[in-house]
Amino acid sequence: MDAVDVSGYFQERYYDEKFIDFLQWNSENGKRTIYTLNTYNDDTVLELYNAVMQLRTVVLPEMRSLKNVNPKRRKRRTVQVLVKVHETLERELKLLVRLIDRKPLMNWLLYPLFTVARSLYSNAKKFEDGTAYVESCGRAVHRCFTMCLQDKNEENWRLNKRQGVYFFVVLEFQIYHRLHNYDMIKNLVKAVETHQRMGQIPSPRDSMLSMFRALMVTYHYYMGLYFCSQTVQYDKAYEFLLLSYLDCPAATPTTRGPQETKILRLLFPCALVSRRLVLKRRDPFQDALIRTINRGDIPGFKTLVQANELQLLREGTYLPTSKLVHLVNLQYVKRAVEQRTGGGTQVPLQTVPQLTECDIALLISSGSIKGYLSHGHACLVLSKTNAFPPLQRR
Repeated sequence: MDAVDVSGYFQERYYDEKFIDFLQWNSENGKRTIYTLNTYNDDTVLELYNAVMQLRTVVLPEMRSLKNVNPKRRKRRTVQVLVKVHETLERELKLLVRLIDRKPLMNWLLYPLFTVARSLYSNAKKFEDGTAYVESCGRAVHRCFTMCLQDKNEENWRLNKRQGVYFFVVLEFQIYHRLHNYDMIKNLVKAVETHQRMGQIPSPRDSMLSMFRALMVTYHYYMGLYFCSQTVQYDKAYEFLLLSYLDCPAATPTTRGPQETKILRLLFPCALVSRRLVLKRRDPFQDALIRTINRGDIPGFKTLVQANELQLLREGTYLPTSKLVHLVNLQYVKRAVEQRTGGGTQVPLQTVPQLTECDIALLISSGSIKGYLSHGHACLVLSKTNAFPPLQRR
């Protein structure tokens, strides 16, 4: 068994894996370590130590003993233990915030603070009806976010607490998505972008977040998801999702992991709608989507989207995928023009029966077709030169 004096971390202002294991009260690695508090005279540190040790020495054994409890009583006892964990972790979070907020040179505690906040969220998700606990967790995490933003230290940017703000942005994204609270997501993104624009917080790659690749992937994914599904800014969504994809480690050179697949399912329609390059690695649905676009197969496209509607809604990709009908319509008109005989620039509307005049007008107004609708002659009059200009990136 290893022995670790927790007070040493506060005296020398650093953390390591053993300190994180100490805060992760149910960590497997922490079982092999004895934690003590010997020489640090600070009431807040003492409270923090006692709170963690209560979880380690009292609550954890109680949780492990639940498997021996009568099944009829187990559910009630499990809830009681989870409530104890929730309350103690909230207290730990408040104590860490107090230490960081009131003492100088305590930035080293920002990542440990994040690990406790993440444990609080993980515990809140274990409740059968845990909405109230997840909401409580969201408020606690937002206090951490606010504390980071309110640091006025401009002399040494590296010691500014704003370096850790993205830890809590990532966690708030996860919490608000679980609660389906899209207004809070909107407010969070607005706050982040405003502070970035004013130079009041560093970019993610210049912050503490850059040391944690998985968190960078998550941050860029949620930003991309927001701009894709909430504001329909597909070009901006594409940029964030591409960053997320490029940072995401592949499972193997030839296969995708679940996280990579999740990102690509969102990136793919955004890349098409914003007219960017499309990655070669696609799944069967994406291949089928490309085929319907290339053929101008309007019924096939609608059938494909309808058949995958629930999956697309769950992924947040329904809107950008449905927007691809614009490309299908354009290809349909192109094929109709190529197949008709007689030449000329007039295309009778009866040769494109699957499109309404409104559909064609949208293609013209977007610049995808150069020409105009002649209602008197019931035809589409194409420009004599470059009737179908190359699609430009948006």
